[in-house]
Amino acid sequence: REAGINLWVLTGDKLETARNIGFSAKVLVAGMSIATFDREATSTTASMTAMLDREADRFRGLEIQQKAIMVTGAGLELILGDTELKMRFLAVAKECSVVIACRVSPLQKAQMVRLVREGVKPTPVTLSVGDGANDVPMIQEAQVGVGIAGREGRQAVN
Repeated sequence: REAGINLWVLTGDKLETARNIGFSAKVLVAGMSIATFDREATSTTASMTAMLDREADRFRGLEIQQKAIMVTGAGLELILGDTELKMRFLAVAKECSVVIACRVSPLQKAQMVRLVREGVKPTPVTLSVGDGANDVPMIQEAQVGVGIAGREGRQAVN
């Protein structure tokens, strides 16, 4: 965090599991302001826009290290399907030290890497690390991709 590196975690885990892993790995810390975007809570473009605007207002005045976003695959489906929502989401996400996307598909993982590569200025260097076949699109989309041979086999390294 002190180096100015923003961490985006893209996982297939459920929301609560991803949150617990975030705290146990210390990427989320007590006292951090965490915004959660899920399609269940915001089923329309208008309601997601309002939620993004509300969270942007809530985040004003907080240090970047105090802010995080959690977004579900269903929420991303709505966000990534609309250009304006995508830009609003990215504007809020850029102000956070941590973004955790959970229940995301392999395609959504790649789309998130592309969103950062194309939407953040100056263009950042993206690094994707994965250990399974579901991580391959994300690894291929990043400028630096690392496949790990592990419990899920060697799909990400072949």
